[in-house]
Amino acid sequence: MRQWMYAAILMICGMTITSCSENKVTEKAVCGTIDSTDVAGEAPEAVKAIMQGDVDSTLCETTLNDAENGIRVLSLITCGNDVSAEGYGIIVCRNGVKTMFPNIRHGRMPQARYDAEDGVLWFVGGDAEGTGVQTDRLYKLRFDDKSNATVVTSIAPYDMQQELIKRLSYSISGEQIVLYTNHVPTDTMTNTVSDMGGFDDDALWIGEQLTYDIDGKSPVVKFTPGVKFVTGLVLTYDDTPTLSARVNLDDNGTFTIE
Repeated sequence: MRQWMYAAILMICGMTITSCSENKVTEKAVCGTIDSTDVAGEAPEAVKAIMQGDVDSTLCETTLNDAENGIRVLSLITCGNDVSAEGYGIIVCRNGVKTMFPNIRHGRMPQARYDAEDGVLWFVGGDAEGTGVQTDRLYKLRFDDKSNATVVTSIAPYDMQQELIKRLSYSISGEQIVLYTNHVPTDTMTNTVSDMGGFDDDALWIGEQLTYDIDGKSPVVKFTPGVKFVTGLVLTYDDTPTLSARVNLDDNGTFTIE
């Protein structure tokens, strides 16, 4: 009788151990699509040439008009004569003083906000843009006592991507993807794509959709993971959420995310 009980206990323990082993979750780090710090590169020569002089404001679009603080930010759209600025060039004006930044790429959805309390002009420009792609760079500018603007520092999309990768991982069970932040489950996505051959070995990527919200006191980075399948050359975003984190950026270029 006693031997039978021991055998039964060993059998139950063995079943429990096997069950736990089979249900063990395997976390994988997310991958990054950006492989270079300098995504945008330099402005076209036509932009550099026209911004050596006083640019006609009719060639620009207004990104910021802060009348209370006497600040305007203009984004160059054309160099004249039907020559596109290709998304490059901004002009920062304060109290009538203009500062030219030909190599800043504003892209198609630039943002700017002046924080009078801290004396900081935040600017967001698109480093890379296209179908399903919006990768932004965050700039921090300040003014001297003569109202000239200077870029104090910026966050390259690659650097922000790498910082996020340190904290993000995922696991897959059937059609469900669980996203972890610092190894704590934070989101569950159910895949609805059925004609792409299943998940790739590296299924979750970030970097193609990485933007900023600068309406509040501190900038907020917003990013949407994309799913990679066995077939198809592009990431899909049908079922993935947009995540966010508050950004603290000092004048030395060091940043942290919350």
